[in-house]
Amino acid sequence: MATLTQQPTQPPLRFFSRPYQQRIGLIPTTISIVLGWVITALGFISACYALQYYRLTGALMMLAVFCLGFLMTFITHRFISEIQEEHELYINGNLLSLSRLNKDDSTHVKQELSLSEVSSAEYYPAADTSNMVLHGKTADLEIPLWSFGPKAEEKIVQYIKAHDVQVVDIPGSVVI
Repeated sequence: MATLTQQPTQPPLRFFSRPYQQRIGLIPTTISIVLGWVITALGFISACYALQYYRLTGALMMLAVFCLGFLMTFITHRFISEIQEEHELYINGNLLSLSRLNKDDSTHVKQELSLSEVSSAEYYPAADTSNMVLHGKTADLEIPLWSFGPKAEEKIVQYIKAHDVQVVDIPGSVVI
């Protein structure tokens, strides 16, 4: 009588993104955005003053201030959108499932990818923007590791490397 030996299976892993108050880079980013808006306001006041006495210089300053204001609006909107996003990564054997919930507009996006389909992976380990892009045969999956925290990031990367996925580390100085 033959006995079947079962392979020990790992229990499913579930990772939740940290609350935005605990995310890396929150305070420096907030300070930078506030400082950018203060500089924009001071630039606008200076441009208004220059416009009264030096029309061409004032007009050029006003153009520069409007460009800076447009850039600051884009950066602020992106920052607020990232704050409103929550991530959940569920790993069950070979299957990776990433859910993104945007609390602002109540959208929920779920992506799934099997590790057996992954041909390669790129790992960007910069602390405040770390992520991993898994390249599958039919789709890619970008995992925002920065939102889960350093300990969870380490577990996720080790799990993926343990499943014979070729992971290419790309240092932060190379990323533009």
